[in-house]
Amino acid sequence: APVDARGTAWAVGIAAAAFGALAFALACPFDDPLYVAVWYSAACSVVTLVTRLILPPLTRW
Repeated sequence: APVDARGTAWAVGIAAAAFGALAFALACPFDDPLYVAVWYSAACSVVTLVTRLILPPLTRW
């Protein structure tokens, strides 16, 4: 079991954001590098931060 709830939340958020970005990249017709760099990074940041804020209180025992 993870001991550090915050670190685990960061890891889960990054993994979820990366998986979502991969799924979207495979289906999205826009492949401009600037579009990918800006919007994927922004979306991954939002998902990671939201996960970091919401996950620790939800997984408290």
